[in-house]
Amino acid sequence: TGTTDTGTTDTGTTDTGTTDTGTTDTGTADTGSTDTGTIEPYTCADGTEIDPAFACDDDLDCVGGDDEIGCGGFTCADGNVFTDTDICDGVVDCTDGEDESNCGTVEPYICVDGTEIDPAFECDGDLDCVGGDDEIGCGGFTCADGNVFTDTDICDGVVDCTDGEDESNCL
Repeated sequence: TGTTDTGTTDTGTTDTGTTDTGTTDTGTADTGSTDTGTIEPYTCADGTEIDPAFACDDDLDCVGGDDEIGCGGFTCADGNVFTDTDICDGVVDCTDGEDESNCGTVEPYICVDGTEIDPAFECDGDLDCVGGDDEIGCGGFTCADGNVFTDTDICDGVVDCTDGEDESNCL
């Protein structure tokens, strides 16, 4: 309450509900952080920075729409709801086409065998390229059963996942 402990004995004064810690109250709380009040911007896949309030707001603010990916779904102006994988996938799902607006030109991921896939499929946990090279270098592979293995376990001839998905779609 802004008082300093003087070491005196309680003489029947009214309890104010505060606990005397023996320190002087300066009116501020030390949270241990150095928060300056600034909010970090959201960085789009192309390096553009946007206000973080624009991420997951059902508007495609980043070229490619990555500010809406991982948000649990995309709601069109007409009220239809689609998964975030429907954003910028080349298929118009919303009646006004907003799920395909501001998508820009995104270079495809080119698999070792020359097949082109959407770059969103790289490091998504699914073996989209024959040989699984779209999941190599991603820091690990998570099986449907929850087991996690290193990239080198993909298409190595040894079944690590209970359903064998780490060896599916291999050369």
